[in-house]
Amino acid sequence: MPGPSNSRSKTRPKRKHVSTKVTPDKANADYQSTFKVAAEGKQKHRKSEETRNNYRGHIRRGVEFLADFVKEEQAAEENWKNAENGSNHLSADDENEIPTDDEAQMDPHFHLAFTGPPIRCTSTAIMMFMAHKCFTEEHGKSTASAVHAAFLDHYAQLEGDKYRGRWRYDEVNKEWVGNPVRSAVVEDMLEACKNKDGESERRHSRAISIEDMKKLHDNSRKNCPPAFPSVSTSCDGRKSETEAMKKRVMYLLFNALSTTAFIIWMREATTLQYKHLEFLHGRRREGFFVKNPQKHFFKVNLRNRKNWQKRVRNGEQQLNGHTYNLYPQNEPSIDAYTHLLDWLDLYEVLIGRPLEPDDYIFPTIGAGGVLHPKRLMSSDIAQKRITAMAKEAGVHGAEYFTTHCFQRGGAQYRFMFAEPGQRWTLARIRWWGGWAQGEHRDTLIKYLLDELYTYEGDHCDTLNPMDSLDSVARRRLDELQLQNELNQKRIEEKYQVYHAQLHLQHDELVSHVNNLLHSVQGNGESPHHSHISVQPFHRYHPYSSSRALTGPGPPHEHLLDGCPRYNTGSPPPHCQDLSCPYHLDASIPPLSIPHSHPTLEQNQRGPGNHGHSGANSTRPTKHFVPELGRNLRKRAWEQIVKDWEHPDPSRSLFVAMKNWDSTFFKSKAEEVKFGQRQMIAVEFIDTYNRDKDRFLQDYPEGNVSFSALLKAIRARRQENGECQLRRKRAG
Repeated sequence: MPGPSNSRSKTRPKRKHVSTKVTPDKANADYQSTFKVAAEGKQKHRKSEETRNNYRGHIRRGVEFLADFVKEEQAAEENWKNAENGSNHLSADDENEIPTDDEAQMDPHFHLAFTGPPIRCTSTAIMMFMAHKCFTEEHGKSTASAVHAAFLDHYAQLEGDKYRGRWRYDEVNKEWVGNPVRSAVVEDMLEACKNKDGESERRHSRAISIEDMKKLHDNSRKNCPPAFPSVSTSCDGRKSETEAMKKRVMYLLFNALSTTAFIIWMREATTLQYKHLEFLHGRRREGFFVKNPQKHFFKVNLRNRKNWQKRVRNGEQQLNGHTYNLYPQNEPSIDAYTHLLDWLDLYEVLIGRPLEPDDYIFPTIGAGGVLHPKRLMSSDIAQKRITAMAKEAGVHGAEYFTTHCFQRGGAQYRFMFAEPGQRWTLARIRWWGGWAQGEHRDTLIKYLLDELYTYEGDHCDTLNPMDSLDSVARRRLDELQLQNELNQKRIEEKYQVYHAQLHLQHDELVSHVNNLLHSVQGNGESPHHSHISVQPFHRYHPYSSSRALTGPGPPHEHLLDGCPRYNTGSPPPHCQDLSCPYHLDASIPPLSIPHSHPTLEQNQRGPGNHGHSGANSTRPTKHFVPELGRNLRKRAWEQIVKDWEHPDPSRSLFVAMKNWDSTFFKSKAEEVKFGQRQMIAVEFIDTYNRDKDRFLQDYPEGNVSFSALLKAIRARRQENGECQLRRKRAG
């Protein structure tokens, strides 16, 4: 007898059969949606938005031309009929002048030439429109090519492949097929328009030369006002100071713009933002030479540029752009390193805060000199400043300069006109200029070779007696110049090592002297008779100071170190804060920056003693109301309450706003902003005891915007008599 089975019999539930058959309605829906997505993607990305807009403009003008032409023809025919019915008949001579061939007879469907699919007379209408633009309105061959391309693309997108290829009549289907722009009459008219004005003169933006850059630099040195003009209390004096600061801003900004575009070959240097600059250890330049004998540099990062789409089709490499290391240059007229940092230093002082990543380096300057860091300088404004500066400097042909002149001038300088031993190879030229937007890098090579061929093929100075100089002597002279450059380079390198060692010895001497004086003070001597202020040692730079605001004084002094220094005697008096306009007519926030070497008086106070009494007291730091991001909107009031109680160094809010000294603001505008933020924060914290629901119930404007909430709180306080109505200005 078999034993009992331990297994349990389980009844498995039947699986529900899922049909994988696609119904016709669902398949049709998927097909339609997929086809729609494909069509929209093709329409959006096949041509750029700007190109599509230009094409639509040409098509629209063609339709308008055809409508006007048909209307005129109908009016002429009406006059003809009226003349036949009247007493004034046309003469026989006039009748003989009227052409009778079929081409001169207007097709009865001519008014429908640009309506829907092309018809027999569409090619004739396109040809007549091109003739009207080039021969009647006197446009050039570029207009004819643009009209040709617009209609070619327009009909190529109709009904798949039906209207592509040669324009012909299909005898089988009894209809016209192909693209009417490919007809003989349109192609012949395009060629006629191109040959209308003959071979046009080749035009390039005039390349700016190194001599022109030197003239611009000399003009800037001559006319740029000093960092801080003499302070005046009179109205006329303050007006002159404002004008001087406007000029200084103009010169420093142009120096940075022109040298940066010349060194990095930028056509659109105005698009640079602060995020494109990368500084070593987060510092722009201070404190580097003491520790490292190598030259300091910073990076210009252009890897994240847009408009790289066409480079794949052109076989371009380096699709992510380039990163450039910017070093100080021996030639001050093209020293983009110094000029750019000078402008950045002044820029931050003028806006009263550190630069943010999305701030434009060359911003728009509005009415009254107001800087707009979030708006870039337009190409038209940059063009006007280039022309004005070149004319002021006496540069020949200033009116032929464009924003492209620095790119071409910088490339030609490195390729042909730099000193022997400093010229670049074609490989380096290709790499350095390969990132240019919308321009194939080989185009730049073509510009260089064309210019070189022009100079070598120009024999206008053949009769010059100096031209008979032996070629061997020429080569020997070039070799001597090259050897001289190499010797100077070796001397410069040795001097840099010596310079770094001297800095280290200087620091050791300063530390030793201060320790001795500190020990003497501990023995009972008065500190006022042993005060020594040691000046930092700096290397001389020929023109531009390493600080933006030092003016013609000793180079490499501190940015705002305008106070006198004393080597012996009593301690220096309290340095008055230097100020200049924020928007060129308001005060600049004072910056308190210590010397690079401590004095005995600093050692006496110790690291924990920061008293602010007597003559050595310093004014408190001015306050800046942080900006509210546009994306906050209905959460703006919550950010205001947070700023009122907590600091936020990332937004330049180093002290909570409730702890501010309301009597010490940067300007009247900042004081008004503070009052607005205070009204909202106090209303929520004190009046509503932080009850968010009750607060929003009484002030639903909080879910709208900051301005609406402020207006509602102010209106309620006016109703309760807690604040007065603002008096309107007498107009």
